Amino acid sequence: MLSAFGAAVAAAPTGFGWSQRLALVLILWVGMLGSSMATQEAPAHRGGRREARGARARLRRGFEVAAGLLTVGLCVVLMLLATSYARGNYVDWISPT
Repeated sequence: MLSAFGAAVAAAPTGFGWSQRLALVLILWVGMLGSSMATQEAPAHRGGRREARGARARLRRGFEVAAGLLTVGLCVVLMLLATSYARGNYVDWISPT
């Protein structure tokens, strides 16, 4: 399968023009999905957990809320970047090449 893909790339003299755009979009999606999965699967990695261990019980909730808001903020930033990129390149994607 890899050899067939290599032969297809070699047959195209200028390469695949859409491959860089696809790679950028996939990187954004992987980042957004990965951060979402990391939050769901292993919440112990989020920032503030080490500090929360030694904190009092009432402060622990504050650390958890702050870590959750930071995670949501990161996901929102990634979503805005992906949306901006998609809107900026929409005309290129729908036009025939």
